[in-house]
Amino acid sequence: MEYSQGKWSSAAKNGLILASITIGVSLISSLLHSSSFIVGALLWIVKTGGSIWLLHRIMKEYSALKESISYGESFKYGFAVTLFSSLVISAYLFLSLTVIFPSEMEKVTEAMQMVMANGNYTTEEESAMERLMGRLPQYSVIVNIIYLSILGAIASAVIASFTKRTNPFEE
Repeated sequence: MEYSQGKWSSAAKNGLILASITIGVSLISSLLHSSSFIVGALLWIVKTGGSIWLLHRIMKEYSALKESISYGESFKYGFAVTLFSSLVISAYLFLSLTVIFPSEMEKVTEAMQMVMANGNYTTEEESAMERLMGRLPQYSVIVNIIYLSILGAIASAVIASFTKRTNPFEE
């Protein structure tokens, strides 16, 4: 992992590397078409464990470049990495819903239409749900960025306590 070109540039590169775990597992899951709970659980464990391990490694390598690094500085770098990662993953989500696997959106739309057909919804409510379905990829991206940023902040906060290095002789 490269750190010499600057904090933000290295955070962006490492965010891309971190995002590759989630995107890779997502592609494997899509290609397997498995509805097995065990397969899904194993893929989730690989994705989550791999992401936490890689984020720890990235933050540890970044802190090793400095003689001392505070908790706050370590956290900020980890959060920057996870923020870039969440942007890349969310861009992939948008592309997968609209370009790569558009049939998945069609399945969601069909399921929503079945729910509306079986329910007692007014025409106004049906119209609102149809507008929502038309913008579902965009809403999914926004919610995904927020969700992943919160998870990234939590993970960075925990990992920063293990990667901080202070010099007791510094004032």
